[in-house]
Amino acid sequence: GIGGGIDILSASPSAADAVFPASMLGDWQCQRALTQVEGDSGQAAVAWRALGGFGEEAFAKRKVETFATRFVIPPSGIPNLYSFEGETLAGVVQDRGFELQQRMPTAQLLSWDPKAPDVLTYRTGTGPTEL
Repeated sequence: GIGGGIDILSASPSAADAVFPASMLGDWQCQRALTQVEGDSGQAAVAWRALGGFGEEAFAKRKVETFATRFVIPPSGIPNLYSFEGETLAGVVQDRGFELQQRMPTAQLLSWDPKAPDVLTYRTGTGPTEL
């Protein structure tokens, strides 16, 4: 991959979802801000949206986006173990449905399940969208 990132042409990752430390459990208030753009601003805007940035105004005017996010204990059978300093620990996963509702209040969440974390379906004024 580019710059040592994930190779999108290779096989799917072995983990069902990203696992975060158990200390992240619960609700968090987040701020997302664009601080600098180097190079092509059009490509930077595409990257902003691809990485979850909502709203052209937040990108163009460098506004801070503030939203709530939530981390939950995954259902039984969902892999959530990780190693830290030689110890195996159980972690949490991000509630992507909750975050979508916080960041896009006009969207109606249709489905999100931690057992299939890569599929999130919501409805806006233009109809259902699947991420």
